[in-house]
Amino acid sequence: MVRSLWVDDVRTPPNPEDFDIARTYEQAIQFLTSREYDLLCIDHDLGCFSDNGREWTGYDVVLWLAERRELGFAVPSSYHLLTDNPSGRARIVGVIERYLL
Repeated sequence: MVRSLWVDDVRTPPNPEDFDIARTYEQAIQFLTSREYDLLCIDHDLGCFSDNGREWTGYDVVLWLAERRELGFAVPSSYHLLTDNPSGRARIVGVIERYLL
């Protein structure tokens, strides 16, 4: 059975029963800290902002994963991007291809 995480503040997976669903950066990190996933479906724009106005995005999630991998933790082996943001997509793909695959 493939364990899958869906990270998107708006969209819902076509088969929600097959996914853990995170709507925020914080929720994504909580799931990724507590479980190992085979597949990560991720959006760039998560609509998350810190108290000082910093935006937390899907790019931040994959950066966090890259750091975890460097420390020897398991990371997903497959990634599916949900974003329509072209520059965000390029940034996420760059991290995935360079550090996570």
